[in-house]
Amino acid sequence: MNNNKNHKTDDIKTIDSIEKKNISVVCKSIKYYREKLGMEQKELGQRLGVIGNSY
Repeated sequence: MNNNKNHKTDDIKTIDSIEKKNISVVCKSIKYYREKLGMEQKELGQRLGVIGNSY
């Protein structure tokens, strides 16, 4: 018998907050190196094969 009924809910909240922090770190790293190379977002998107709707 599991006495901790909220265990799964607590895990989900913890996982969500960790993922949001990791996404922020990854985004900041991408931006840093993209700017260091003097590359615009549009060029990076083209190199990665991303097609944007706003031009």
